[in-house]
Amino acid sequence: MSGDASRVIHEAVGRFLEGDAVGAVAMASMPGVIETPLAQAALQAFEHSPPYHPAFGRLSLTRPERDGELAVDVFGIRLRPDFERQLPAGRLTSGRGSGLSVPPPHYSDHYRLLDLLMALEAADRRFVMIEAGAGYGRWLVTAAALIRRHPGLDIRETRLVGVEPHPTRFQWLLRHFTDNDLDPADHDLINVAIHVAAEPVLFRRDASPALPDDEACNYDQGLAFFEGWREAARRHREMVVATDGGSHRLSSVAALPMSSLLDRVDGAVDLLHLDLRGAELQAVTAALPALAERVKRLHVASINEAGDMDLARQLVAAGFDMIRHRPAASISLTAEGVLRTADGIQTWTNSRFVPSPPA
Repeated sequence: MSGDASRVIHEAVGRFLEGDAVGAVAMASMPGVIETPLAQAALQAFEHSPPYHPAFGRLSLTRPERDGELAVDVFGIRLRPDFERQLPAGRLTSGRGSGLSVPPPHYSDHYRLLDLLMALEAADRRFVMIEAGAGYGRWLVTAAALIRRHPGLDIRETRLVGVEPHPTRFQWLLRHFTDNDLDPADHDLINVAIHVAAEPVLFRRDASPALPDDEACNYDQGLAFFEGWREAARRHREMVVATDGGSHRLSSVAALPMSSLLDRVDGAVDLLHLDLRGAELQAVTAALPALAERVKRLHVASINEAGDMDLARQLVAAGFDMIRHRPAASISLTAEGVLRTADGIQTWTNSRFVPSPPA
């Protein structure tokens, strides 16, 4: 394929993702472009996207609105805009004019929602969810909202466990719960990091944000490891280090291993949502027997493709089945349509609890 045709298809996909389906099809159908295999694949994806899962049709949605300073999305979730300076695409409107839709399959949020919805529909009266790397608790609160919006569910007890090491985001987590009529005391919200052991670790933060809350809005922060990090975490509450990528402020924070987190709940975990910014492999490896015994479904937001493969090998060996995998920072033409991801997507079910899909 010529470079010019490739660039046209890339622009066409971009237009489609922004809601301009007519313009996208016109670009992919241009002479000299439509004859290429990639153009044919793009047109087929445009035609069949978005293929919403039937489960979304079982939800009772509401029109997005404002409630004072809070934005209210289609699930009735109230969100303070400061928690996300730019709301995720599709969060408040469908992007297609109706204003009454879930995020379309163009975005990885659609699949996070789908994993959550599948876990809820499989739950038997009691629903247990852990969100490790919870931020302000977006997916925990979404779980509670979907229970209210799904008339077919018979869930009588909900246990939500949220883990977030950043001090400001942890306060946001508490506030997001109360904003949405959830009492934090009824659940388990913990201001710690997830690590292989219960010990202080160094959490990487922006060194000099323009505004205090800007630093908390950077959800790409994670743990920092280098020679002597354990001693530094024990001796220093805060430190600033210079790297080729600029300065970073490191904060010493408490950490728990994943196995200890699982011990905080009784019985099986319906959904474990991991967003540890590159630390997923170490955390999962250290707790693999406990995960295999306790966790029914696992969603991993990943940023490291090489680590994805190592993680996949570990989970397959432990009896998990991969349902879907999409790499981070990609635009893919898939059987499910056009998909743009920021974080990577890994969805797993545990064959101990969920029958393996057909080979």
